[in-house]
Amino acid sequence: MPAMEQSAIISVLNELLDALEDGHAGYQLAAQGLKDIKMKRRLGQIALERKGLGEELHADIVKRGATPRQRGTVAGALHRGWIQVKELGHAPPAAILEECGRGEAASIRLYKEVLAKDLPPDVRRVVALQLDRITAARERVLELRRSTVDPPDAPKS
Repeated sequence: MPAMEQSAIISVLNELLDALEDGHAGYQLAAQGLKDIKMKRRLGQIALERKGLGEELHADIVKRGATPRQRGTVAGALHRGWIQVKELGHAPPAAILEECGRGEAASIRLYKEVLAKDLPPDVRRVVALQLDRITAARERVLELRRSTVDPPDAPKS
């Protein structure tokens, strides 16, 4: 398989950047819909992680002499399916966390598709490391969701 052209690399990085910006906006929106301070804080931390990953790709795109696209917004996250629950303020925490998990699953699929391409080694390394961090974030979200479905303090029947 021939190596990717610079324009294709930039396009792939921009696609990942869009997903990261959607994730950042989606986690911020989800955190706003939660009342539990611990959950709000955890989702806020993941939002900041997502922003950091986006900044890393942004810098890589600039380093390659291109201008990064700016698309990730709360509206974009809703439109592109990162968060499906439109009335998050009225949704139960489990539903909000379910939507975060769905968004993460979409991000993981995208990252795996990108890793299946013939990427230059430096890009492959960054994408693989980011995929690991997104996968870890998804696990944290799933753990939070499980805690809402089966709270540790709930009496066992």
